[in-house]
Amino acid sequence: MKKTILLAISLMTGFTAQAENLCLNQLPSNKVNQLFSEFGKAGKMPSELESWLNDPAVQTVTPFQLFDNVEFVGLCWVSAWLIKSDEGLILIDSLYQPYTDALLKNVEQLGYKLSDIKYVLITHGHFDHAGGLGVLKQALPNARLGMTLEGWKEAYQDASSPRHKDDWKMPTEPDLILTDNQAITLGNTTVTVYTTPGHTWGTTSFVFDVFDHGKKYKAVTIGGLGLNAISGPDQVETYIQSVDKLKKRVLEKNDPITIDLTAHPFSANLMENVERMKNRPSQDVNLFVNQKELVNKLEGLKKAAEDRLVIEKRK
Repeated sequence: MKKTILLAISLMTGFTAQAENLCLNQLPSNKVNQLFSEFGKAGKMPSELESWLNDPAVQTVTPFQLFDNVEFVGLCWVSAWLIKSDEGLILIDSLYQPYTDALLKNVEQLGYKLSDIKYVLITHGHFDHAGGLGVLKQALPNARLGMTLEGWKEAYQDASSPRHKDDWKMPTEPDLILTDNQAITLGNTTVTVYTTPGHTWGTTSFVFDVFDHGKKYKAVTIGGLGLNAISGPDQVETYIQSVDKLKKRVLEKNDPITIDLTAHPFSANLMENVERMKNRPSQDVNLFVNQKELVNKLEGLKKAAEDRLVIEKRK
């Protein structure tokens, strides 16, 4: 799995000028968060957000390396993470069409073979994270596709919606069923599965080791952030329990999590921080190693859920 000359020359400079300018400057992360908050409250997507989401020129981002063993192969608004091991690759989330095709090209652009991907782990069954599973089933001959049972059910249900007839492709049947505390091991790399229902009932978060200039850290991809698919107070209460579960795991004394490899770049200022990282001295700590910011994020998610719970109980 030989690296391309481009990445060997310049770690963390993986944007084309056009993609960088559009992704960073068209709508900065704080504005996207604001618009999604308005969407969640009103139930109607702001036109500015809709235009941004549906603009391929804005959404297309050249893949880049964030840690020694982790590369970003996603979009401006949805992450897809590629984790390297000594026996192949693990991919987190599938994106959706036409961007799943772009994801596959990103993998090859980084110098890998599609046959090197051995696992595709899906955070939950919404179209932006699972919509490309059918494409990946055909394109990745050696890969197992994993999601919780509830996640698979949600994905098939959502895929049947007329609004997703063009952007959603599903396998004919579920593949790997993920369960809580399951360890997915590939060579020298293990991803631990944590079921964290709330965003959807089938939401999953993933914890794994990352390396920065050889130093090991623990990272998490939180499976679901928003409260845009809530069916009632029970789901919000479950969401709060999942946030508490994640926070406890983050603060575990002997094996803390210090890195947020977000499922949505705008939720963690990912693109802005990548830009700031470009010229860092090699001895500097990676900006993404920030447990305090991760804890603050979890506390913010819990507060938003507690506020939503009050509203749900009034209905």
